[in-house]
Amino acid sequence: MAKKEIKEEEDVLPELDEKEFLIKEIHKGKSVVISYGFGIFTGFISAFFQYIGLIPVSVVMGIAFAFLLPYIFTYMGINVDRKSLAYDLIAYIIAWITFWIVGLNPPFF
Repeated sequence: MAKKEIKEEEDVLPELDEKEFLIKEIHKGKSVVISYGFGIFTGFISAFFQYIGLIPVSVVMGIAFAFLLPYIFTYMGINVDRKSLAYDLIAYIIAWITFWIVGLNPPFF
């Protein structure tokens, strides 16, 4: 039997641009905080609209803010990629629904 020669190849890692990496991570952090903050805001506003009897307005408003998040990020100068934007939208929707439910409880209205 012939033995196979095993070649040891060195893995060459690409050079890391620290400044670009840090800027990208700061933008990701800002986008998550802003999307969660808008989720809290729209959750309480949706609860108010539902409290006064305008349930369709509260749902449409929450969904409209979800579609406006990428435009809000570009207006604020925050560059996010598609993968990060998906996480931001999920954080927004979870915060919106959570604070909508919290806002409907007796201590608030």
